[in-house]
Amino acid sequence: ISFSRENKHEAGKAKKRSVEVVVQGETLVIHPEGGRTYKGKEFVYSLDKERCLRQFKTKTHRIIRDAQARVLPVWINHMPGKWPFIAIYVGKIFDWYNVPEDDDSARKFLEQKILNAGEK
Repeated sequence: ISFSRENKHEAGKAKKRSVEVVVQGETLVIHPEGGRTYKGKEFVYSLDKERCLRQFKTKTHRIIRDAQARVLPVWINHMPGKWPFIAIYVGKIFDWYNVPEDDDSARKFLEQKILNAGEK
């Protein structure tokens, strides 16, 4: 479900559709970083500094909470200079009620879930 962040009406419709998809039992994959570049200063790092991602731009937690979804965090990383090598790390499933309600805390919670995917 793609949309333009500049068009608030379109973004609202995409959020509503995303919730419907999850409620219907379908799988929804969300890429909340909002970009494909490593330029800028809006990055979050794992504790060991091995992984980094762009700060999440969307209010992903609202989709999760509204749909009362179970979430499987997945980290997908391509290794620079080693294409087509891709590493995939899968985290532990968590439920919607574990996600904080306020925007900033929820964003940080979800970022850490992704950054720590696959760790023991």
